[in-house]
Amino acid sequence: MKKRTWMLSLLSSVLLLTSCTNKWVQQDWHINTLELADEYFPKYFDEIEKTLQKNDVMYKKEYTEKVDDQYTKFYMAKYYVTESLFYEVTLFYDYSFNYRFTSSTIILFGLIYKLATEEKAFNIPQNYMNIIIDVTDFCCNNLLGTGEKFNTLYDEAKEKYINGEHLNGKDDKYVFVDEKMWEETPPHRWIEVRFKDNEYNVVIGLLDYLTDVNIWDK
Repeated sequence: MKKRTWMLSLLSSVLLLTSCTNKWVQQDWHINTLELADEYFPKYFDEIEKTLQKNDVMYKKEYTEKVDDQYTKFYMAKYYVTESLFYEVTLFYDYSFNYRFTSSTIILFGLIYKLATEEKAFNIPQNYMNIIIDVTDFCCNNLLGTGEKFNTLYDEAKEKYINGEHLNGKDDKYVFVDEKMWEETPPHRWIEVRFKDNEYNVVIGLLDYLTDVNIWDK
């Protein structure tokens, strides 16, 4: 889980596949210029910070923007609860693809918990889980159901772990559960717990197309 690596590499793969398949047309979307993205994308981050505060989660924020060649832009933030537990969000806007495709504006959101104990990895407090649930419901069309489904996936991950239904990686073991509509494109939700000896690393992830139904006001 190197800094930003998992998000940007995953986004690159998904965007390539999305541009080739385009199985689903993005719904509830009016932001079709970079100027509008610069105006409206901060509203998503405002909502994330509101739900952090509502759930009594204290944090330190890091925020960056990155333009990749002349076509794409990333809006990226990290919200550190501790050095080992944080939320990471990337909003991707491709303002060249909008001419050819409508499904080119994506959110990648993750709760990342590194260097946890077994007990902490499988007992993340509900108020921490509520953040990704609220973000899902605010930012996405919920084609896979409401954000509450993350609680179900987390319970499934616990059950797999208890039953010894883990997979073997190169240097560690891991439990993985996920839900997706199509194999190669969003929406996608997953929970992965990797562990070796007494060290556990958790990723609870969301990858989906954005909706602006909750922020568009023009």
